[in-house]
Amino acid sequence: MKYKELMYSDINMQLFHEFNRYQKVTKRWRNIDGKWIIENVNLVEQWDENDFETIIDCLHTTIETGGAVFGAFDSGFLKGFASIEGVPLGIHHDYFDLSLLHVSSEMRGKGIGTKLFDMVCQWAKEHNAKKLYISANSSVDSLAFYESKGCVDAAETHHSLSERKPYDRQLEYIL
Repeated sequence: MKYKELMYSDINMQLFHEFNRYQKVTKRWRNIDGKWIIENVNLVEQWDENDFETIIDCLHTTIETGGAVFGAFDSGFLKGFASIEGVPLGIHHDYFDLSLLHVSSEMRGKGIGTKLFDMVCQWAKEHNAKKLYISANSSVDSLAFYESKGCVDAAETHHSLSERKPYDRQLEYIL
């Protein structure tokens, strides 16, 4: 596996040609009356061409606004990526937003997400962040990944992020 920071020109539809966002979700966390509970569901998350175009636009904006995008490649094909926004958040401007972290379905469980997470953390430290902010997908599997890294519920909620994805769990990671 090869890891690198991606440039604006690297990010296009061809980059995602072999990337599979498939995720079957059977359990997810929900906040009911201030308490987190697990509920059973039967969902499939799968990106289509429109979703990839949206992701490409988001990643371009991340780079244009001073953030960074990292990719993991196997035999030249993208198998994981993570993005961190370049604009600090929070009342003390000490958070940076880990806006995306995804690993292609056939490559999950092989340490790719961990390596990308570590790369984002290193970038954030180099840019004087004290914490990462993560609006995390509420699936049990996704949250288990973040909890295994030491992420906890965010002390400070960033309402523009939480309103955009109201079912996500707002987390932070102290660097």
